[in-house]
Amino acid sequence: MKKYPIYLGMLFIVTFTAINSYALDIKVETVGPKDLAPLKQSIKTSILARCISKGVDVSMKYTLEVSIYRIGNTLSFDAILDTKPPRAFHKDLKTINEIPKTLDEMVNDVFIKALPSLPRKERPPIKAPGIVPPRKKEGQVSWYKDLPIGVTSVTILRGKIFLSDNRGIYTVDDNGLKPWWKAPKYQEPVRLYTYKDSIIALVKHTGEFLSYRIRDGKIVDRWLTAVIKSGDGLISARLIIPPDITQTPNRWTAIRVVEGNPYIPPEGSDLLSTMSVDVIPDSPGPELITLSKESRLEIKNRNNILYMSDNTIGGIPTYLEAKYWVAGGKIRNSDKRASTYQREQRYYLPPRIIVTPSKDIITFSNGNLLNRLIGSLVNYSSCRILSYKWSDLGMEENTLARLSYGYCADISLYQGKLLAVITNKKKSKLIFIKLQPH
Repeated sequence: MKKYPIYLGMLFIVTFTAINSYALDIKVETVGPKDLAPLKQSIKTSILARCISKGVDVSMKYTLEVSIYRIGNTLSFDAILDTKPPRAFHKDLKTINEIPKTLDEMVNDVFIKALPSLPRKERPPIKAPGIVPPRKKEGQVSWYKDLPIGVTSVTILRGKIFLSDNRGIYTVDDNGLKPWWKAPKYQEPVRLYTYKDSIIALVKHTGEFLSYRIRDGKIVDRWLTAVIKSGDGLISARLIIPPDITQTPNRWTAIRVVEGNPYIPPEGSDLLSTMSVDVIPDSPGPELITLSKESRLEIKNRNNILYMSDNTIGGIPTYLEAKYWVAGGKIRNSDKRASTYQREQRYYLPPRIIVTPSKDIITFSNGNLLNRLIGSLVNYSSCRILSYKWSDLGMEENTLARLSYGYCADISLYQGKLLAVITNKKKSKLIFIKLQPH
């Protein structure tokens, strides 16, 4: 029983942090009865949760002001959303017990009934001189195939589609799935790479990354570290999940060249989401494409940021976890011994970034900060497939598809189309998306 207050406190901190990270700003003011004041943060949390549960886009940059105050024997509940024109909600309550029901009515009236969708207040991206905010357009899904497994990754080898789940790797064709490689016990494939005539399988095992090179369904090489295809070769490093003395989490050790002539990402980069490709003709040399610390798509040239996406790129619910001991305070004031306790640190896999032959940068976005903070408690039920292309007007952002079946686990290119795997628990859809001709 003594642990419950600790867990509740941690959940409150996580929820409070997540709330303050959304673009939708919720302000609550209470005037009158003293028993209203302690409810301000709870009302704010409840409004956000109800918005998310009803499918409201909480990434929009608006302010919702809620006021609850006493007039005689009546509680006046008022809410105003600063759209143009503003949206408002009012209701007179007899008791505080009517507030939960009223919150549902307010969310429904202000966010859902008023218009089919809210106009988004766009925020200009961080950009170098001469780069303008992206134009946006959407593509379409050409067709899809249902799969009876929870897919974790996809790649193409010799014109065939290879998929992985937490048990192994499969080939897929018109007749369905065919087992190709079975992962060792307690090891789960999380990302596949095609390299020459084989597949590099990155697997997770007890808080570590291991890697296998597989040819014709058989292991031809194995490593006790993460081995990743980079450029024209393979690189290797180990992920250290607990923070170091500088409080920098999720650090990679020094990169080692395994084979070929690979690109070596700069120190501090995430190996799973960093590449070097020439995507901006006006900029000399290849650009560094990666995700920033805030999970925004970032394009650099040497030390200059050429483009950073306006919105964050949500990750994947697959993660590695490690526990480490930290020192607390003294056990008692009279005791010189220090207490210790365990903390958990997680590394969530970032979305894959690919570049097409026509220099389109393609990635995907699942969820937001709340998903990353308490991902095990959140149902990832939607995703966006995103494309970025340099034009005379700057970086052009396209939404290739919006899908509500589940979260996007991985993407690849197949016969001129984009392949996206959308996973929902133990089932998946293999989505084929038409790419815009150039």
